[in-house]
Amino acid sequence: MGESLKRPSILSKLGSTEPAIDTPQLHSVASQPRQRVVSTAITGLSRSLDDLTADSVTTLDAGLIDPSPFGDRLEQDQEAFNLLVASIEAEGQKIPVLVRPHPEKDGRYQLAYGHRRLQALKSLDRKVRAFIRPLTDAELILEQGAENGGREALTWIERALFAKEMEAQGLTSKAVWTTLGVDRTGLSKMRSVVEAVPRDIIRAIGRAPGVGQPRWQDLASAFSTEGAIDRASTVIARTTFASMASDQRFLAVLKALDEGRRASATYVERKEITSSTGKQIAYVSWTAKGHTFAIHKSESQFSTWLTENLPDLYKRFQEGSASEPPDVAISQH
Repeated sequence: MGESLKRPSILSKLGSTEPAIDTPQLHSVASQPRQRVVSTAITGLSRSLDDLTADSVTTLDAGLIDPSPFGDRLEQDQEAFNLLVASIEAEGQKIPVLVRPHPEKDGRYQLAYGHRRLQALKSLDRKVRAFIRPLTDAELILEQGAENGGREALTWIERALFAKEMEAQGLTSKAVWTTLGVDRTGLSKMRSVVEAVPRDIIRAIGRAPGVGQPRWQDLASAFSTEGAIDRASTVIARTTFASMASDQRFLAVLKALDEGRRASATYVERKEITSSTGKQIAYVSWTAKGHTFAIHKSESQFSTWLTENLPDLYKRFQEGSASEPPDVAISQH
């Protein structure tokens, strides 16, 4: 107690900001994520500290602070977390977390941001330096999003999921894209991916730090293929899946769906056309590339007649004046 810092609120500055640039995208799992450029919403805040209301820093027991009700991380980056623990152990907690009084539990608090710092301090059995501010759900998730956009190293899919959480709390699209440092198009792509890929599949894959927007869009597209969810679930159920790195889990699911999509494209559905006496006349086959109509080799005269009369038959079809259907039956084999 007694210590005071100035901490800007994103809420007081958001309305006048515009997104600066889109987030750089990753084009292969093998590449490392490029450094994210923070939007002017966050940069402007750091330049305006003296114009904003200061919050006093309070020291709290870590056990009194519950997690944010809005998850933003799929899994812990253990190496980065270990480095944070070592830093706090050596130098102390430099940046306070933000909490609100718990809306349902007297004497407790809910975290708005600073999840990793809180976990590190718990592991060290240390008190937590925190800003305390009354926040609605919408305000809490906005503050959490501002921190994620400006400091916390969320992966692309974690940011996409969090954008969905923000919109679910009634925040406008502009508030979401400004807070996360993307543009309108970037937010639209985030929406399309989290709507196309089942949430349990995303959570099974994990944070996938080396996978950016283009590859996630590839996966979303692959889920449009019939049977995609079953194929993905089969991969996830393998005993070796959980032990793989998150990027490799992503690749395994994408590979299975791509193989299924190629199999669907080469699948041939065939129907035979027979006369009323059961004699084979022709067959029709369907693939992803089109339809094939083949006359049986024993019906060469019919084939010649059909070739000569097909233009007229098509014209009659277009005019809606085709003659009575022939005495044939279609059966699937």
